[in-house]
Amino acid sequence: MIIRLPFMSFRTTRRILVLRILLVLLVTSLAVTTLRFGEYPFTNAEVLNVLTGGGGLRVNMIILDNRLPRLRSAVGTGLAFGIQVATL
Repeated sequence: MIIRLPFMSFRTTRRILVLRILLVLLVTSLAVTTLRFGEYPFTNAEVLNVLTGGGGLRVNMIILDNRLPRLRSAVGTGLAFGIQVATL
């Protein structure tokens, strides 16, 4: 199967494509779950509201200033370790 996008094209199998989609969904759901739980738990609606530009001052501060940078560094570190292992 060849997937063509305006800026690139690549060859893959259906199995790999489904695996990649499931992996992205898993990381996204774990990211939202990570943003929800902590000393002050929030609902999914509150987290998504903050990520789309809404929310109150307290919720914005906790999610955007405390939890989101920690999540970004965790995902970045995981990607870096994955790339490092793939190159070995």
